[in-house]
Amino acid sequence: MKITCIGSGAFGVAVATLLSKKESNQVSLWTHDPLWQKENTILNVRIDTDLESLVQEADVIFILVSTLFLEEVITKLQIMSLKKKIVFLGSKGMYYKKPYFYTDLFKKKCNAKYVGFFSGPNLANDLLKDTFCSITFSMKDSGIKRKIQEIIPENVILHFVKTANILELASTLKNIYAIGAGIIEEQTSSLSFLHTYLSYCYDELLTILYKTFVIDSFPLDITGDFYLTGTMKESRNRKFGIALAKGKGSSFLKKNTVEGKNNLSYVINYFKKNRIKAPMIFALYNVIILEKNVDIIKETINK
Repeated sequence: MKITCIGSGAFGVAVATLLSKKESNQVSLWTHDPLWQKENTILNVRIDTDLESLVQEADVIFILVSTLFLEEVITKLQIMSLKKKIVFLGSKGMYYKKPYFYTDLFKKKCNAKYVGFFSGPNLANDLLKDTFCSITFSMKDSGIKRKIQEIIPENVILHFVKTANILELASTLKNIYAIGAGIIEEQTSSLSFLHTYLSYCYDELLTILYKTFVIDSFPLDITGDFYLTGTMKESRNRKFGIALAKGKGSSFLKKNTVEGKNNLSYVINYFKKNRIKAPMIFALYNVIILEKNVDIIKETINK
């Protein structure tokens, strides 16, 4: 199977490396930066800056750029033929206006028949190791499911859901909650309160998903992804929360992409437009964006 991964960040490199472990896969990685292409090599992965050629050659396309650059990539793909391509988005975030979800935006702007979303729980470093991890894909078509099973190495546990938007919203929210976890961790040094906070957030997450979507069976990986991002030291969103509590948030953002912060205003807009209640998300907006006192987080839990 010919596979193109779009995006040369840590996650893009990790996914391309993972897919290259399957001998039947021919994996290519697109980067916009010729210098990055010159300075980097990945075993069994072709690195190129010619996006159109890589897309036209591919059977399956994984889009792995930050949401800061996702709209730009979608615009580039808009003029290409994607009718027979299988496309999966791995960018965690929301669009700033209707249709809000990037899979819906992609379907609207690009002529692609098969468009899905995928998420963890996994960190980029885990995908680089020969260890067990899991990925959830959204896809209704049974034939596409079989193709995904063919290209993913055996050490990866696969789950499938029918609705992409469930995974998209959960993946976006868990990044925001993880920032709050970092703030709590730095402010209190209390594991008890940290897990009280995470329990509150997880309950809020479930409530939002069940009230927003028709869910036949709850994807277990959402639970794992939520706790992984909120507790692991490698989580950039959690580390940003720690930096924010130390008064070093601005310097952290100069060197790191923090999807939770980048998408928080868009989530608030979506919640307001759809009258979705999410006390902690609004509290985190007040702390992270409006720079109000962090005690709002504790007060929200106490209400």
